[in-house]
Amino acid sequence: MTRWAAGIVLLVLAAPLHGQAMREFQASHRRGDTRSLTARVQFTAGTLHLRAGPPGDLYAMRLGFDAERFSPVARYNAVDGRLTLGTTALGSAGFRVVDHRQLEQQASVLLAPDIPLDLSIDLGAGLGDVDLGGLQLTSATIRSAASRTSISVSAPNRGHCTTFDLDAGASEISTDQLGNARCAEIRFQGGVGKATLDLSGQWHDALRVRAQMALGELHLVFPTDAGVEITLDRTLTTFRPVGFTRQGTTYTSANLATAKRVIHVDVSTAVGGIVTEWKK
Repeated sequence: MTRWAAGIVLLVLAAPLHGQAMREFQASHRRGDTRSLTARVQFTAGTLHLRAGPPGDLYAMRLGFDAERFSPVARYNAVDGRLTLGTTALGSAGFRVVDHRQLEQQASVLLAPDIPLDLSIDLGAGLGDVDLGGLQLTSATIRSAASRTSISVSAPNRGHCTTFDLDAGASEISTDQLGNARCAEIRFQGGVGKATLDLSGQWHDALRVRAQMALGELHLVFPTDAGVEITLDRTLTTFRPVGFTRQGTTYTSANLATAKRVIHVDVSTAVGGIVTEWKK
């Protein structure tokens, strides 16, 4: 057996999808005796859907891609448990979107729910639809260059997570129940755009959040039973929090001293606005 295994390539079709160069590609792999997985999903343009898959499967990917500018990627190293899925640019195509067909690209990715997972997702231009619910995350990184990305954690993390990193360029990011990821620290870096960090979910003890926003609006959503402390570093930013008491650059909720769950938030912004919301 060779060191590199590309999984089981199920289908490659030459028939066009929406245009002359659009092709389909499918690949999957059974879990076998894999103990942990380090997965990178890279999708330059189009729409990405990512979910937890069925038990026993390591991964499955279905891809519709522009064959004139991109080629499919499905590489799995059984020795160190490293997986790379998505597309890679041909020649000098890079991240540029020069044809509407690139935005017609579609990728559906399923990952094993019953194995410790270190996940990294890189999105270019287009749409991201990511649900991390039911996965055993040990850490997660999602980078979005110029896309509109929705990230949810619909069910509690089945493992222990250290960090959850969100990096947005000129993007719009919305999240739902990030607390279900059960990561010790959530870190957000935003360039230009709009971001919603929904910190509700089933988690315990203390959660640390660090958020930086250069230009745009940052929307922070807190569960009503959590005690919250916000430390703010801002320049040309509007901030009118509801349910907080201010002391210098620190804002605290009334239940901070008595709450069983606590969120510590460090926010740094340049130009834009910060909005807070309480969620039952």
